[in-house]
Amino acid sequence: MGGRQSAEAQQLYSFQRWEEMTISKGDKEMTLPASPLVSFEEMQRWAKASCKIILGPCSWGSGFFVVFRVHENQVLYGVMTNNHVLDENRLTVEQNVQLRLHNDQTITVQLRRAGIRFTCPLLDVAFIELKEVDVLTVDHHGVKFLNVSGSSQCTRPGTEIAIMQYPKNHSMLAFAQGTVYSLWGTCILHDVSTNYGSSGSGIVSMRSRQVVAIHCARRPDMKVNVGVRASVAIQAIKKVINVDIAHHKPAKDLNHRELRELKMLGLHPTENKFLFVSPSSFFVTPLWFYRTNHAWYWTPTRPDSYNEIEELRRSNWLEIGVDKSKIVIGGYWDGETPAPRNIVLIDKLAATGFKYLV
Repeated sequence: MGGRQSAEAQQLYSFQRWEEMTISKGDKEMTLPASPLVSFEEMQRWAKASCKIILGPCSWGSGFFVVFRVHENQVLYGVMTNNHVLDENRLTVEQNVQLRLHNDQTITVQLRRAGIRFTCPLLDVAFIELKEVDVLTVDHHGVKFLNVSGSSQCTRPGTEIAIMQYPKNHSMLAFAQGTVYSLWGTCILHDVSTNYGSSGSGIVSMRSRQVVAIHCARRPDMKVNVGVRASVAIQAIKKVINVDIAHHKPAKDLNHRELRELKMLGLHPTENKFLFVSPSSFFVTPLWFYRTNHAWYWTPTRPDSYNEIEELRRSNWLEIGVDKSKIVIGGYWDGETPAPRNIVLIDKLAATGFKYLV
């Protein structure tokens, strides 16, 4: 009984402390820290930054207009969505992309006059840079361009977020809000309601008013939705923006010499030409590595399939880089975690730059 009273007293004290933090004396209303108020004008701005990407008579995805700086004197304006909405084949120079805007008007972006056309199947991201003529066209329709947040604070678990989207069960733009459930590699897991057609929507922080992620899909095994962090997508684009490659193409095919060099580093090929494995050894867990057109990624989580990209995306991938953290690498070697063998391997791979990518 005393334990129960103690728990109840503790609960009452916690509630009183929460009340003190959220309600000043004399207030008749309550503002919840996890649910900030958003003006109607701000929601209109998010709506004007959203678009429906027309893929066919009964097929579409969502997208949003974004602006970000890649270098001191270089700012990009464009449209961002998922790779499974605009893949490599839909981003060839001969293609056109139809966008239905917030005012229900449709414009056509001719890719031959667009700038960078970037896509990455693993990240499930696609981006089309709009040049001046198209920026002026969408500006004429009142389109707004959203800024991207590069802060990890904006994707902390519990962060209140919102999505403007074109779901299947709505003929027009729809709004839903929720929270960040957790981080998972390059992604966030969230509980915002979505439906078929919502793929590619921008996920906006209710507090910072900036894009923090791109909604990708449902994660059925965990009963949550997934979005790739916008900062990850922007960093990927920054890496290749001035590299002379076809940015919508995947990593190059490797020759026998390159495959031998990777095997000497400790990477063994799989039936997927982009996927490699560092096999397990005595007291050391295996790691998986994936080649993209801009970076290597690694995961300690075994993919459910080596060939299905949807299954591959479900692993908690992290980018390999000279300045990237390696504190969560699994494995043991002489009682140490992470395994020094894996640290050495990732450091060596980071030093290869674009050698095995493009």
